[in-house]
Amino acid sequence: MITCQTTIDDKIVYIIYKHYLKTHRQISISNNFVGIAGIFLMLMGFIRVTHTIFFNVTWQFYDFFMLFVFLCGLYFFLSGLFFTPKNNLKKIRNRYLNKNQKSITVEYVFNTEGVQINQSDSKLFYQWPALKQVWDLPDYYILEVNPGRYNLINKEKFRNEDYFEFQNLLKQVLASEQYKKSTH
Repeated sequence: MITCQTTIDDKIVYIIYKHYLKTHRQISISNNFVGIAGIFLMLMGFIRVTHTIFFNVTWQFYDFFMLFVFLCGLYFFLSGLFFTPKNNLKKIRNRYLNKNQKSITVEYVFNTEGVQINQSDSKLFYQWPALKQVWDLPDYYILEVNPGRYNLINKEKFRNEDYFEFQNLLKQVLASEQYKKSTH
């Protein structure tokens, strides 16, 4: 059993927020079906509508339908850009700290079954397969326990022998797609 305590304050919340922005872009058009479909529909509709307008062709049902397709594509694209739920720094801070709190101390207990997270008001246990990702940053480990929910572990808070045991435990229990080593 490996234990580690980390103090979460505004500086740590900001690090988590920066990591959130790196890993969860607002819209990733290459990976987002709605964004790709929106662009495709906009292009198809735009081509047909501009053809109808510039060549003075009489508007047929198909032309009105393609105008509708263009507007739907524009809606899908803009909804992917602007209407997705956003996590700003204040929302992420409120997840970890109450309004009057300056910092909290979180204790992590690691074993082969999972990780237990002890705070002053709650105790949570996550089995290793339930963790979405573990990022190995130069000074911290970041555990993603739910999409958009992170826990940060300060590497300096480990005792030397616990740090190496923890690294071995991560290699042993996590699948390669869950463990990501970061060099930045």
